[in-house]
Amino acid sequence: MGVMAKVKLGVSDLHVSRYGLGTMTWGIQNTEAEAFEQLDYAVGRGVNFIDTAEVYPIPSSDPRWTPGATERIIGRWLASRSAADPTLRGRLVIATKVCGYLPRSSTPRHRTDPPGAEDTAAHLDAASVAAAAAASCRRLGVETIDLLQIHWPERYVPNFGATGFQPDRAAAHGGTVEIKETLGALAALRAAGTIRWYGVSNESAVGVCLWEAAAEQMGVAPPVSIQNSYSLVHREVENGVDEAIARGTGAGLLAWSPLAGGVLTGKYLDAAQRAAEEEGAASAAAAAAAAAAVAAPPSSTLPSPSSSSSVPGVVPGKGAYRFVEYPRFQTRFMGSRCLEATARYRAIAEGAGMSLTQLALRWAASRWFMASVIVGATSMAQLAANIDALEGDGPDGAVVLPPGVNRAIDEVYLVYRDPVASI
Repeated sequence: MGVMAKVKLGVSDLHVSRYGLGTMTWGIQNTEAEAFEQLDYAVGRGVNFIDTAEVYPIPSSDPRWTPGATERIIGRWLASRSAADPTLRGRLVIATKVCGYLPRSSTPRHRTDPPGAEDTAAHLDAASVAAAAAASCRRLGVETIDLLQIHWPERYVPNFGATGFQPDRAAAHGGTVEIKETLGALAALRAAGTIRWYGVSNESAVGVCLWEAAAEQMGVAPPVSIQNSYSLVHREVENGVDEAIARGTGAGLLAWSPLAGGVLTGKYLDAAQRAAEEEGAASAAAAAAAAAAVAAPPSSTLPSPSSSSSVPGVVPGKGAYRFVEYPRFQTRFMGSRCLEATARYRAIAEGAGMSLTQLALRWAASRWFMASVIVGATSMAQLAANIDALEGDGPDGAVVLPPGVNRAIDEVYLVYRDPVASI
């Protein structure tokens, strides 16, 4: 096995593993027992960075959804394993997130135990940030959160596949809390020992600069992390966030969805191919049956041609295909241009003697601004393959791609530039 490198986050004293364990399926697609198994395995492989959020698990459209359920699972695992290994907590970097502005949400009322009765708007005012941190500590069973991130901004920002800033949407947006108020709350939490460091997520280049400027003006620590979507099919970070990192205080990028929700494993391409083959076979059978019917005597009884029960993209196996189980979730990753780009990237991977999963994860990990690549899994086989892909090639744990691969990737990118973007 290779080496699982640890990377320093910005100005902090936190060192996170190159592989970050994603947890957003725990409590919906994965049971608590499965989550425990994943945690045990990942920590045993040298992973020390665990990423969660107060809104997890997701998607919230699932009828089983309860905000905070994933944090509770992690808390029970931590209590269970710490009983046998008192040093465990000190070896881990546990990150969670407080949700940004929502006009109406049940997340705020779940910050109390028992939960409140009414849904309310979610904001990043000082009281809400403090309440969210306290609730996360309680659910995780910890006194201090290593890294608390703002899940998405209070202000309007085109996000989650949206393109282009729209002033009219900004004017109509209900988020009114200024960054300085949120930052003051985070600074107070640091002073109280409730959190060690803080970061931002789903943030723009302008936003990163606003946060760092506010921190300098207030005389407090800057954000040490930026957790944004980043993958072969979504490189928006390179439209300015990368420069903000370089010219700012060096916050580390924590990439979420580096496999584009599983699309960059190639499994949806395989499913579509199987469906196409089955459709072709069914059409051929139907044609043969029709020809036989014409030639047969009128009294003959011919069997009906078998029809395929497959739907493009649907493959048996609960939990293995998220976008089949949740067809309205993150639909940007299943667009035709995204799948076309994925096929091109798989050809590059095959030419380099690696799987598409390996190419996608190793490419992301090799970027100069990358601190940790956050990947979740719904099966142990997926988890093992993901960790294998991110183990380094040398004694320092560096991830290196074969010669020519980066150029080949960039050539595809010029044709399929952020194919997840929507209008």
